[in-house]
Formats: sequence, structure tokens, C-alpha cells
Amino acid sequence: MYKQLKVEDFRKILKLPEDYRVDGVLIHGAMRKKKHKQELEETIAKLGYKANYSVIYESGFYENITVIEIDGKRIWFDSSYGGAYLCEVLHIASQLGSKKNILVGSCGGLAPLGLAGDIIIPSSSYGNESTTRMYQPDNEEFTYFPDTQLNENIKAKVNPKFKIIEGKLLTCQGALQESWEDIERWSNEGYVGVEMESSTMFAVSSFFNIPSTAILFIADNLIKKETLFGENFEQLMEKFKESKFETFKVAFEELLT
Repeated sequence: MYKQLKVEDFRKILKLPEDYRVDGVLIHGAMRKKKHKQELEETIAKLGYKANYSVIYESGFYENITVIEIDGKRIWFDSSYGGAYLCEVLHIASQLGSKKNILVGSCGGLAPLGLAGDIIIPSSSYGNESTTRMYQPDNEEFTYFPDTQLNENIKAKVNPKFKIIEGKLLTCQGALQESWEDIERWSNEGYVGVEMESSTMFAVSSFFNIPSTAILFIADNLIKKETLFGENFEQLMEKFKESKFETFKVAFEELLT
């Protein structure tokens, strides 16, 4: 079965040199891969880095993984909408030596004092997804944790003009089935955001003993009944662009340290 595949097998499958290594992984939790890849490249250019870009595989299941090489470090970047594809990218990159795995993107706000555009750094993530169960089958509380030192590093890099919310995330991949009662209950239970990838990020990374975390921003502020389809959502796009740039910047700076 696939579990028996070793690092040398993946190097062969992906036609990589025997000494090929990955230094870090940046995952954007979203669809529209080309759009977000372009935004990352614009961020890197604004930060003044000189980067070389390539793809991991010319054609095939992993062809969208972008390889970014800067100052001798090799970072894998990809977008993943949910955990299924994400866990495979993390699994392979982790076997290839990744030292840090970071998730960026947006989430639904559950914190009563949170505002659209605020940045969330999670203390944990609750998820009952198959990816987490496969990588941590004995975790009966279904709660998965980022690396505390990585969290501190990330927090120290955020521009003070952004409000940081620290707290529990909840991973739910059935967004269209979420009700107002769900939102109220999750908020009352102390969750600050709901998204689709963080529990997978933490569970898989922990399995390979690799530090991981997430830096997200609030987009659809659900606890205030603000949805992606609301009248005010388009008016917030400029604010989202600033928050998104900040999360990309902070994550990438940490991966290069």
C-alpha cells in the first residue's frame, strides 16, 4: 500500500536527484491556484527577494507545487482547498526534510470581538477529518496543536497595526451545511475561527516531528452574520488585500530564517 513508500520512492516518482531536500512548506488554504501563486510572487518581489521559480513535476498529480529557491533555501508552495490534497503535499515534503510547515489563508470569524481583516494565530485546531485520524489515530479529543515557538516567532513579525487574535480554530470542510446554530455554538465554545485545513496541517506535521503553525485573517466574519455573499463583502476587499499580504510576508520571512 502507499504507506510503504519511502523518501527514495518519492524522489524516483518525482524524478528528483538523490540529494534533493525541501527546507520549508507554505500552503495557502484556497482554490484558484494560479491567482494565489501570482500574489505570492508579487509579495516576494515587494520584499526585495530574488527568487527562482520552478514546478516540482511537469505533468501529473503534483504538477502545481511551486518550488521557490532563495539564498540557497528551497520552499514548496501550493494551494489546497481542504485537507485531502494538503496531507499528501505535507507527507512528501516532510519526508524530503522540511523544517517548517506554515498555513496561510482566510477563515470564518467566530470571535465576538473580531473584525474582518484581523489576524488569527491559533493555539490549537479541532478536526474530525480522515486525514487527522490517519496520522494521529490515538488522538481521541481530535485536537491538534501548532508549535508554540513558531507561534511566538510569527506573532513577533506581524505589523503592530494589525489586531492579532489568539485562540482555538475549528476545521470543518462542509461549509455549505454550516447553520447559524453551529456558528453560535462554536463561538460559545471559545473557537475564534473556522476553516478547512489547519487540523490537517498540525496533525501531519506532528506525525513527522516538524514544527508547524498557521497565520490566517478573518474574511467572512460569521459571528457577525457577514458572509461571502453579503452586500458589504466587496467593500472589504482592500482590507483583505492588506491582511493577506501581511500573512504571506510574515510566513515567508519565517520560512527563510
